[in-house]
Amino acid sequence: MSIIKRNFGRYGFLAMLLILAIIYVAYALEGSLFSGVLGLVSITALAIFKAYRDRYKNDLVRRDAIINHIVDGIFTIDSHAVIVMVNPALTKMFAYQEQELLGENISIIMPESVARMYDSRISHASTELPNFLNKTVVIDGLCKDGKLIPLELTMSPMKLGEELFYT
Repeated sequence: MSIIKRNFGRYGFLAMLLILAIIYVAYALEGSLFSGVLGLVSITALAIFKAYRDRYKNDLVRRDAIINHIVDGIFTIDSHAVIVMVNPALTKMFAYQEQELLGENISIIMPESVARMYDSRISHASTELPNFLNKTVVIDGLCKDGKLIPLELTMSPMKLGEELFYT
């Protein structure tokens, strides 16, 4: 019973009763146990798929809530140093709107000297593991108004499929 409840929530027992009722009806109408079992397999597969899909959607909502409410600025760049994701804390910190940063090179929020250094290191990351990854460094960030702010930056690589990203 706990397997049913874990996979189907508090209505698991009712779902199981419904499945048994469908088997009974299919058997009574068709006179074949095969059609009843086939109905059971189909309904069970759909219920399991829905349960996993709902769990996956809930996980994504939870992850997005964490990213959007954390006070630390978070960005993700691709292997060409192009910004693909920012959280609200980062946009507030640098006084940009999200759409102003997405698709731009990371250099938009770094002074030129820092940007050159990181751009060069990221472009070589596909052939060698950069020594700045997974280490916290203190650098200056460049706000939209030109003001410099001190930052603690830690960049970590992540591979999604064949693509390499840094966050």
